[in-house]
Amino acid sequence: MSEYRVIITETLKRAVTVEAESREEAEEAVRRQYQNSEHILVAEDFDGRAVDALKEFIAAARAEGEKARADAQKDADAAKQEAERIRAGAASQANADARAIIDKANNEARNIIYKAQQDANRLVQADAIRQQAEKEAETLTAQANEDIAKRQADCQQYIAGQLANLDSYMTQMLQNVRNARSQVRGQ
Repeated sequence: MSEYRVIITETLKRAVTVEAESREEAEEAVRRQYQNSEHILVAEDFDGRAVDALKEFIAAARAEGEKARADAQKDADAAKQEAERIRAGAASQANADARAIIDKANNEARNIIYKAQQDANRLVQADAIRQQAEKEAETLTAQANEDIAKRQADCQQYIAGQLANLDSYMTQMLQNVRNARSQVRGQ
């Protein structure tokens, strides 16, 4: 039987409207706003949850990035073929379009990989926190067990001392009773 580390992911999502010259510029503007805490996602922004095995999650993100890159390359190849076909005068425009498609696809692929790496880093940090908590719990448990053992030993020693005192007292009392009886008989 195999062992898997399963990741539970909750997603918060909010649509934000900004004015920009391009999609990339809009994304960068919102990214800066988010980093500056202008957009703080809360429970009302809940979008869903996923439960994935870590290896499969990272592999899926990488596969998605690779697929986007492959699709982009495919689109670029198609654009290049089209550019070759209409090269007579429009070649420079076609190359520019192809480059724009490749750049856009590469940017999307980098963003997907970057997000996957962030998710992986977040998961690794969460695991490190869990491991530290387990270690601290083990230390506290060991300390508590030592403290319990010491208190039990102290209690047993105290009880033994009290019983010894009681035994001594009772022996003395018995001797006093015997002496008193002997005196009463001797009178």
